[in-house]
Formats: sequence, structure tokens, C-alpha cells
Amino acid sequence: MIWTSLGFDERKQIMTQVTNTKQIVYDTILKYIYQEHELDLFVLNTKYDPTNKPVSVRDFFNSKHVEKSQGNKMVMDFIAKRNEEDKEDLEPGRFYYYIITHPDSNVNIGRKMRLVSEFKDTDEIDKLYYFKNLKDICASFFACSAKEAAEKIELFYKEQIDSFKQTTISFPIVTQSSIKKRKSEVQINKNSSSKKLKQKTIAEYFS
Repeated sequence: MIWTSLGFDERKQIMTQVTNTKQIVYDTILKYIYQEHELDLFVLNTKYDPTNKPVSVRDFFNSKHVEKSQGNKMVMDFIAKRNEEDKEDLEPGRFYYYIITHPDSNVNIGRKMRLVSEFKDTDEIDKLYYFKNLKDICASFFACSAKEAAEKIELFYKEQIDSFKQTTISFPIVTQSSIKKRKSEVQINKNSSSKKLKQKTIAEYFS
């Protein structure tokens, strides 16, 4: 996106036609909405320091509370979620994760974190989260505040997703599995018809 704004294409060649800065943002979002990309592209990392965990009420009143920095709330929420799910303790230090979609759009971001090693096939990358994190860069493209840029990105993203869903409903995507299933159904119907025809012929033969 930055290279395009400077007048270069994806091959770092100078473009002959200047692109509108807003269109650069929209084109970039479209590229990552509709195309499949390696998961490595979405890997994030942060640090877990267990000494920053919240102090219990008991420790506080027993004067065992030692003043420490607040730590990363996102990470604390993530650790709390893991404890609720009875998952093994996270080793102190830096770890790698994805942000995945969640049924509750207002849930804390820590609840949407998934360790790279625990990512499932059923998980879906929350691309909107990654796009909105570019709000500071996009603000200069849109000539507005970072907050307004995030709102514009979210609006455009949701419009494209809704449009894609409508297109999918109108024109169902034919996958390899659906083709195999259809062939199997046709073969079963052929076999069934053949059996019925043979039974009729035998019955007529003995009549």
C-alpha cells in the first residue's frame, strides 16, 4: 500500500498512471478479502509476564500485594480465557498468535487470540481486525483522523462481505466435493433404475 502511494506497482516498477489514495486503501482491502493468503501473514506476537497478573483479594488483605506494572490487559484476558478452558499454562516470554473471529463482536480482543500452535481448521482469521489496525497509516490516505479511518475501513469491509454473500447465494460456488457428490447420486440412481428394470423383466418372464 505504501509503495503504491509512492507511485510504484507490486513489482516496484514506476506506474504511469497515478492512483487515488483512497482507492489504494480500498484495493488493498479487496485484495486480502477475496484472495487466499498464507497464515504466516497474520501471525502476531507479544510477551507474557506472569508477574503482572492481577492480585487476589486474599493476597491484598494479607499484605502480600507488591506494587507492579499493570501489564498487557489483552494478554491477561487471553490467560484468563485459557484458564477457563482448562488449557495448560502458557510459558513466560514471547509467544505467537492469530486474531480469529468471534460470535460476539464486542468481546475483548484477548478472547479472540489463538496460539499459532493451537489454530484449528474451523478457525477463521479476523481480517477486519488487521485492517483496522492500519488506521494510523490509512488516516493520511483518507485525510482524516485515525478513528474516522477505522470507521471507513469497517464500513467498506462489511459492504464487500455482504455483497459477496449475496453473490454466493445467487450463484452457488461449485466445489470439487459437490461435483463428486452429484456424480455419486447419479450413479446410485442409475443402479437403482437398472435393478427395477431387471426385476420387471424377470417378473414378465415367469408370468
